[in-house]
Amino acid sequence: MDATHPFRQTFRINRIHGFTLIELMVVIAIVGILAALAGPSWTQLMARNAVRAAVNDLNASLQFARSEAVRLNSAITLCPSTDASTCVNTGFERGWIVRTGPQANAALQQVLQDTLPRQKVRVGVVGVAQSAFTFLPNGLPAGNFNGVTIAVCPTDATLNAVSRNMVISRAGRMNLAQPGTCPI
Repeated sequence: MDATHPFRQTFRINRIHGFTLIELMVVIAIVGILAALAGPSWTQLMARNAVRAAVNDLNASLQFARSEAVRLNSAITLCPSTDASTCVNTGFERGWIVRTGPQANAALQQVLQDTLPRQKVRVGVVGVAQSAFTFLPNGLPAGNFNGVTIAVCPTDATLNAVSRNMVISRAGRMNLAQPGTCPI
C-alpha cells in the first residue's frame, strides 16, 4: 500500500492528538500521591537545614571569638543581641555579636562580628543562666566556667528529633551531640 491510498489518508486525517480524561486523572492522582509522601519529608528537611545552619554559624562565631582573643591578646565576648551592637539577655535565635572586652565593660567595646536572627529555630543555653561567653587571651573561657550546653531546636516541637546540642567544655572546645529531644 502506498501513502496515497484513500484509507491511509483517512486514517491520518481522523487521528486525534492529545490526552484523554482518564490519562489526565491518572497523572493527577500520581502527582497527588507523590506530594502527600514528600510533604512531611520536605518539612523535616527544612527543619534539619535550619538547625544545622544555626549550629554551624554559632560554632563559627565561638571559634572566631576564641581565636580573636588569642590574636588580639584581650578578652572577647560572644553574646545574644537584637540590634547588632549591644548584648541582651535573650536566646541566640534573635542574633548574636562577637565584641571586644568583657561583658561588664560595654562602653569601650568594638563589635567584631554580628549574626542575623534565625528563623524556625530556638537557640538557648541549657541549665544555667549564662548567655554570654567571654574568652581570655589564652583562649580559655573566663571566670569559673564549668562547661555549658547550647541547644538548637526547631520551633515545631514535632520535629525535635533533628535537635542538636553544642557542648562547650571547660577548656573551651566545642562538641556536637544529637539529643533526640529538645532540652529547652
